[in-house]
Amino acid sequence: MFKSYNLIMCLLLSTLSLNIYAQKGDADQPIQIEADEASLDHEKQLTTYSGKVIVVQGSLRMEADKISVSYNEKKQLKKLIASTKGKKLAHFQQKMDGNPEPVHAYAKTITYNAPSKQMVLEKQAKVIQMGNEFKGSYIVYDAGKNKIKANKGRVRATIQPPK
Repeated sequence: MFKSYNLIMCLLLSTLSLNIYAQKGDADQPIQIEADEASLDHEKQLTTYSGKVIVVQGSLRMEADKISVSYNEKKQLKKLIASTKGKKLAHFQQKMDGNPEPVHAYAKTITYNAPSKQMVLEKQAKVIQMGNEFKGSYIVYDAGKNKIKANKGRVRATIQPPK
């Protein structure tokens, strides 16, 4: 029972940190996690979910083959890494305050850095927000500042005209 509680608490901390710029009601919603396996390593301060992982909390949805959550001694999130195998891409989506459509992020690896509040998308990276699309091999999405930076190779952007 204690180990299950710690697994849930570690993911809860990570998901709440992602909700800083999300719809206000998301943080009040229950967290639902599905995975084939879950493990907690107190010594390494790491929780890992693997096998068709799906995390849902309010408008937040994350899907990957594996999600690893590292945390500090105070059980505060340091980093969350979602990754996939094969041709599949990890997927993150969430509605942000003031935007009717959710932000979608896709990549082979999605890393959320809690201290900087930035999401780094690596390999086949793509962010879609309000019909605008940004593609590249490496994208940094800063939800707090609503900024996207794509580099490390050719970048493609599709920007919709104002309505």
